[in-house]
Amino acid sequence: MPRTPGAKGVVGAPVEVTANQPEDFGLLGWTSDPLQATSTATTSLGSVNLVRWRCTKSGLVGHVGYLVTVIGTVLTAGQNFIGLYDTGESVPGQATQLGITGDQTANFGAAAVALPALVVPALVQAGQDYFWGILANGTTAPTLERASSGALALWNQGLAGLGVRTGTSGAGLTALPASIAAGAIAGGGASFVLTAAA
Repeated sequence: MPRTPGAKGVVGAPVEVTANQPEDFGLLGWTSDPLQATSTATTSLGSVNLVRWRCTKSGLVGHVGYLVTVIGTVLTAGQNFIGLYDTGESVPGQATQLGITGDQTANFGAAAVALPALVVPALVQAGQDYFWGILANGTTAPTLERASSGALALWNQGLAGLGVRTGTSGAGLTALPASIAAGAIAGGGASFVLTAAA
């Protein structure tokens, strides 16, 4: 969508945005521009890997996109999922699951771009933050594209709970929880690149 340049030197004038935005490509949001992906990381086994993203266009999220660069091995069928969570808007103090994919065992076992559907599309609002939650189970977890290989302390900057940009929660999980308490989220994990589409 074209953007109108702001008037230079005028206080309060619109600011020209030159960087690519999700809506430029028909997306509702992304954890990071896929063009900025600089590295990869392996997901945790049995823990929810949380990655924050901001919705830039209101609508129904029906699909999530991600890239597997190294396949998971001996993955456990029925125990691999990606879920959409809010950041405490539904119930303060917890991330509430808004949507979930079907089993991702086949996708986690293929080195390719995956665009799975959510079982039921979820409504998201522009300007609001959400988490994608990734759960993998098997002998070896899949490796996904990520945006940065920098220090966790830098991108989380002392944030905790529902405020983290990336985090992990739980251990020995075989299914994504319906909700995740703020106190159960530890800053960590990786800045996996995921996109949100209708």
